[in-house]
Amino acid sequence: MGVARRSIADFSRQEFEALRERLEFARETLHCGGAFLQAVARAYYVVFALASFLAGKYGVRATHVRGRNQVTDQDFSHSELPSLVYALYCGNKKENVKDPGSSPGIGSGNYNERAAYRSADMLMETRLEADYGPSSVPEPYGKEQADRWLTIAKNLTIDLETLL
Repeated sequence: MGVARRSIADFSRQEFEALRERLEFARETLHCGGAFLQAVARAYYVVFALASFLAGKYGVRATHVRGRNQVTDQDFSHSELPSLVYALYCGNKKENVKDPGSSPGIGSGNYNERAAYRSADMLMETRLEADYGPSSVPEPYGKEQADRWLTIAKNLTIDLETLL
């Protein structure tokens, strides 16, 4: 028996908080266990879940191809995270995010919308490396590099939390 797949944008606040708690616990557990790259991947998922949940709150939507049809909805792909973060930061559309919704934007945070976009993109690429990237060693990065990436994820999270 499987769980029906739903967009995070459709989650209740309680469902979102439960997901976030699981991801944050996994991030900390992996980091403490020396699985630094996987800890960064979980930090990415915290940002992705938060941005997706906020998209539901503010009506941000992306246009993508599903099968042979072009649809506009709130079921974001991972490659859309940077554009989603951009839209939430400034209320403007970018790339596939054709409807930026009604986000009030983030007036003063750790990043402006351009730096937030680049940071989200870098976290997405790091997550891909953690989940799929070839490496001859199980842990290709040290704690210092992982901690820099975790700080970026934390800063994005802090900024986006202002929209909760």
